[in-house]
Amino acid sequence: MCGVIGTLSLNAKIYHAIQDIMHLRALRTMESTCSEARSIVKELYEPDEHGIRNIIVSFDGTRHKRGHTSLHGAAAVIYSVSGLILDTCVLSDMCDQEKLDGGGGL
Repeated sequence: MCGVIGTLSLNAKIYHAIQDIMHLRALRTMESTCSEARSIVKELYEPDEHGIRNIIVSFDGTRHKRGHTSLHGAAAVIYSVSGLILDTCVLSDMCDQEKLDGGGGL
């Protein structure tokens, strides 16, 4: 099929290696972008006497399927005034817990 449409074919090992590299780069970009957004918003608010900044945020999440049978979900904390995304979380019951605890994962 790939030859018919003029693209190179990849074996599964190469495909997964490329996918892992793209995933890590996307995670780094997301963390960098969220960190920059947090710094911007943090500068707009002075902490109160307890060191807390009262920032108005919105939290939203979604799952792949309705109900409690979904294996995948995502959530985001959004600064309500500008829409900047301050934090995100992607969860999957399909992920190996060992990978998550190993530091290179989600």
